[in-house]
Amino acid sequence: APAKRGATPHTSHETTTTMAFSAKTIEVIKATAPVVAEHSLNITKTMYKTMFKRNPEVLAFFNMQHQRSGAQPRVLADAVVQFASNIETLGAIGPLVSRIKHRHCALSILPEHYGIVHENLMIAIGDVLGDAVTPEIGGAWSEAVMGLAQILIDEEEALYKALEARPSGWRGERDFILKKKEVLGDDTVEFTYEPASTPDGKPAAFGFNAGQYTTVRIPELECSPRHYTVTSLVNADTMAYTCRKVKGGAMSTYMHEKLQEGDTVGLAPPCGTFMAPGEAANEGAVLLTAGIGITPAWAMVQNYGADVIKGAVHVDKTPTTDGLRNKFVAAGVNAQTYYTGEDHKAKPDMAAITAEMVAKCGVDPSYYVVGPAPFMEDVESALKVAGVKNVYSEVFGTGTMATQH
Repeated sequence: APAKRGATPHTSHETTTTMAFSAKTIEVIKATAPVVAEHSLNITKTMYKTMFKRNPEVLAFFNMQHQRSGAQPRVLADAVVQFASNIETLGAIGPLVSRIKHRHCALSILPEHYGIVHENLMIAIGDVLGDAVTPEIGGAWSEAVMGLAQILIDEEEALYKALEARPSGWRGERDFILKKKEVLGDDTVEFTYEPASTPDGKPAAFGFNAGQYTTVRIPELECSPRHYTVTSLVNADTMAYTCRKVKGGAMSTYMHEKLQEGDTVGLAPPCGTFMAPGEAANEGAVLLTAGIGITPAWAMVQNYGADVIKGAVHVDKTPTTDGLRNKFVAAGVNAQTYYTGEDHKAKPDMAAITAEMVAKCGVDPSYYVVGPAPFMEDVESALKVAGVKNVYSEVFGTGTMATQH
């Protein structure tokens, strides 16, 4: 049966981050961390260039737009700096490890891939820092990088097992057949799939946490997988996501223009840490979204019910691109909507709108923020000024708000 309206939201998978490094390694990492941090972005840019040349097989896992924009090197640089800065208190990087393991399991990353990253990262450190990397320093960083790799390998194996143990769960990619392609608005389509087969022959009932994303790989399309928020009900016998066509986007353009009902794609089990925490059912949730960022908000609305939603604001280009508005209304949630126009010139004052929403709903609910980076920055700044502490955001792409610039 589908999830009951008003059901208690799930919490994210907990992460236990432990690894015993030698006292000498810790000493060297602490001493050299500032220098590595200063050059971290140059190191990671060099690492990716080197790895793609030496190990082109890994290109299948990477969205090259994130390379061109510099987002992926920034994300890795941030991870390296966080790890080195917390070498003695690895529990502090639990949220980082949780985000990484979910993305890696979504992409079907395996232990052997870490050896490739380790080798190319050490080459990049040597290339960038040169003679400053003595055998002692190189050895310490090699041990530390492999230690972090082992943490991730262990965490990811535990998550793979948890994904398999869910109702109708699986690991890696699984074949699904497109059952329905429904146009919701201009350039916005919901794709609904059914499994190509079920292991026990029984109807599927897919378990996941509302707000998570599935990962799509299309065999006929030579590009890396893409991630889309699951917009079907928890425990439904189909899996759906809603996608907006992106100008120049290889995957979204193919799905909108060429993918037909009856075609087969590979889907990974829903992953991601953007989920309503347990207290949302008690204090309520406020949704602040823009563009296709409305999809995780819709996932929460339809799975937890309108009673949990204390307020909602959505910004879009035009009423015809606002494809999920009617579904919100039908579910009993009347979001405040603002339209910027196709040229985005009529941008609303999100600082003022957010302040009004906090005045109406209070500081106790959980506030969920999803949309383009400038929108999220404005909203999160206003929430901070208003004294809201429970703020959850999701970047559509890679990394966090801190790594977008």
